[in-house]
Amino acid sequence: MDSEYVLEELRPEDAERCAEVLFKSLKKTLPPAIKGKEGILQMIWGPMKVSVVAKKDKEIVGIITGTLSLPPSILFIHVLTKEASMAGLEKKLLDHFSKIIKERVPKADYITTSVPADERFFICFYLNLGFTIYGFVKEGYLGKDVVMLRRSLS
Repeated sequence: MDSEYVLEELRPEDAERCAEVLFKSLKKTLPPAIKGKEGILQMIWGPMKVSVVAKKDKEIVGIITGTLSLPPSILFIHVLTKEASMAGLEKKLLDHFSKIIKERVPKADYITTSVPADERFFICFYLNLGFTIYGFVKEGYLGKDVVMLRRSLS
């Protein structure tokens, strides 16, 4: 891990601030189902969720959120700066998230995520992070076809 980025599990005292930072970064692209900062807070914080934040100079520069269910699933990954993305922060977040999942859900063999089939960029993004396609759902999300991906935890 680069010494300039600090990765840690989201703490209760950081959840509101993290939601605010994400809302400012994403407000023009949020799906209609996510209502403002409160919607983001519900997405990243809750009893069956785990979020890992990346900080640089104490500022939040990235986050990954997923579920603690079987199989664990990634709900959201976002890096706020081009610099952090160029440094490979998405992979670092995913690796740290995977480590936490292995500890907290020891029976999990893999983590999953799903992406609308027309979002080729995000499908390639996950494939480049070591995911494989394992399924497809016709009209699975808001009438859109969905590609299901997974990555081994071993």
